[in-house]
Amino acid sequence: MLKEAVLGSIVVLIGVVAVYLFLNSPPVVLTDFKGESDVADVPVSGVEPVPERVSEKTNTAAKDVPDVAKFMDEGMRHQFQKVAQQYQQDIQFPSYSKPLKSTDWAQLNPLPFIPQRLALSASEDVSAEIVLPHYQITRGDELTVQVRIMGDQLHIGSVEATLAHAHQQSSSIVSVQLQQSTTQQSEYVYDGVVSRRQLESLDDGEILVRASIRLQESGVNDLVATFELSDSVAQLTEVGDAFIDGADLVIPLAFDVEEAGLYRVRANLFDQASGDPISHLNSAFKLSRFQNTGQLKAHAATLRHAGSGGPYVLTDISVIKAPETPGEKSAYGSSVAEEFPVSGFDLDAYSREEYQDPLNQKRLEFLQRMSSQPM
Repeated sequence: MLKEAVLGSIVVLIGVVAVYLFLNSPPVVLTDFKGESDVADVPVSGVEPVPERVSEKTNTAAKDVPDVAKFMDEGMRHQFQKVAQQYQQDIQFPSYSKPLKSTDWAQLNPLPFIPQRLALSASEDVSAEIVLPHYQITRGDELTVQVRIMGDQLHIGSVEATLAHAHQQSSSIVSVQLQQSTTQQSEYVYDGVVSRRQLESLDDGEILVRASIRLQESGVNDLVATFELSDSVAQLTEVGDAFIDGADLVIPLAFDVEEAGLYRVRANLFDQASGDPISHLNSAFKLSRFQNTGQLKAHAATLRHAGSGGPYVLTDISVIKAPETPGEKSAYGSSVAEEFPVSGFDLDAYSREEYQDPLNQKRLEFLQRMSSQPM
């Protein structure tokens, strides 16, 4: 009896692992963006899908489901039902144009810098933090530096900030002129800007930001933060006139390319009038100095889901070049502007077919079999 129970548990465990691998392992790996894999429904020039292998793997997994499902208890079957329902909702939209919500922090904050608050007194009632716009900074853009000090009725003597290379003692030291911008209740904010010329004086790599805060209550206190500095390998210079292609709103992009390679471009689409988030867009394509254009697409299913026919604003843009050899790091691009206007069209102007992907449908059938009652 015990042996049968253990065997049943093992079979169920294998089934759960199979589901996880089945749903989370994309069939076609295009490249490695710091561990991220890109699936075949994101258009990439020069990369061919392998439908035969995908179909064979999917059919094999589906055949094995009844043997696993008969060992599942009602609680686990209910969990699979919930997963199947959520997955069914998700696959209504292509991976290159997913709905965007105001709570989607990761999509709304590409390459984020996470501030670390540090206590400036033993009682921890006084604290401060350094705030940067991103962790990855490219030359050619100004860098804003902000120092926030939190505490009641503070007597602040001075706030200074410097930048230097974290691993080169002979590195240039850049001074940042900070000005107090706001003083709210229990919060003091100092802002400064590092110019393009100042960033040019620093070598690539990890840059140390040091802020020195002189308080009457506790003397001089130092804060540190780091970011990565590099040259821009490609810069988004223009967003062309959007047009409709079937069920897609196509947004043409033009780049000034310094290094050829396979690039991933991500951006967010917002309604221009309301400011509401509409869709998180992403695409992968090859770029070079002679092949310097690409596209982002917003699917009509996503636009109708948001109830927005535009016009739109394209922002939160990230440009990343994939590593070409094992061990090589991703390289980063930039944009000449933080946002671009994008024309809109009446939602009835798009074709009406629903988005469907055969592989996603097979995965959904697999989940539904896992959640069904055993024969």
